Amino acid sequence: MGSETKELMVYEQIKSDLLAHEYAPGYQMAERTVSEKYNVSRSPVRCALRLLVKDGLLKTDSSGRIVVPSYSLEDILEIYDLIETLQDYAVKIFVKQPQSETVEKLGEILKKMQEKEEEKSPSDRMDFDDEFHYCLVNSANNARLSEMFSNLMNQKKMFDFNSFEDIEHAKITTAQHEKIYEAIKNGELEPILGAIKEHEQYIKKYYIEMLVLNKHNL
Repeated sequence: MGSETKELMVYEQIKSDLLAHEYAPGYQMAERTVSEKYNVSRSPVRCALRLLVKDGLLKTDSSGRIVVPSYSLEDILEIYDLIETLQDYAVKIFVKQPQSETVEKLGEILKKMQEKEEEKSPSDRMDFDDEFHYCLVNSANNARLSEMFSNLMNQKKMFDFNSFEDIEHAKITTAQHEKIYEAIKNGELEPILGAIKEHEQYIKKYYIEMLVLNKHNL
């Protein structure tokens, strides 16, 4: 097995475990400990950890240690503000150069979200939720925009699991995605921006209620 293949394998395994919340916030990802856990040498682990820091799934603390990040309410609200800003940017590009294939793909993703909601599979629905937003941003065909957006979405996945089993939350957000989709089909900028803003404001309110007001006990 080549070194690049081994590095990618280790990267994907650690990433999968991080997104499955196998590591608690603040956990130190020491090279020796990680290499022993995955039964690989320290070199591919070192490379994988660097990539995961770049992706926003790990961070380097003030002492230079690589740790699993923790997220305050301020962090969460800031991430969603930036996610909204990048989507707005992408939409402005999209409206100038509408793409029928993007509209069609968004419709297909939305249908899958609706099906998972009916099956009461909110965690599966969340995957299509993310795919919907990636499709929207990637329609701008801007590599830097897509990279920044991916970094933020990776960070979002590290804390957004709290809402996975909230059926009512899933219903509300699916309806908001339907509104975004209908606005995109009509191709008018202001209704699209308004629908995205409504969705992001609802998400931020949800986290405020969860973390400050102790609602949504999951």
